[in-house]
Parts: sequence; structure tokens; C-alpha cells
Amino acid sequence: MVRLETTIDDFNKEVDDFMDSLKKSSDEKEKLMQKIKSGESKKSPKKIRQLQVLMMSVMKMGKPQ
Repeated sequence: MVRLETTIDDFNKEVDDFMDSLKKSSDEKEKLMQKIKSGESKKSPKKIRQLQVLMMSVMKMGKPQ
């Protein structure tokens, strides 16, 4: 029984970590989108690439495995 509780606790921690990571990625994506929309990104192609990579990783996280 103790092992089951430990497994559930570990699972809950992993889900919390994943959700925190997803939230952070979403916030970063939104900031980069605002920069692109404002024209600020024209000065920084690196930011556009970061957004592309971030968007791909967010899309992969949302797909069922």
C-alpha cells in the first residue's frame, strides 16, 4: 500500500511539473508572438526561430502518445 501511495505521489509531482512547464512555454510563446506582431522581431530572427521551436514543442506535448 505504501508503494502505491508513493507511486501516486510521484505521478502527481510529474504532472505538476509538466503543467508548470507547459504554462511557462505558453507564456514565452505569447511574449514572442507580441514581439512579432509589434514588428520588434524584425530586429531579431533568432527570436522567430525560438518561437518556432517553442510552438513545435507545445504541439508535441498536446498530442496523445
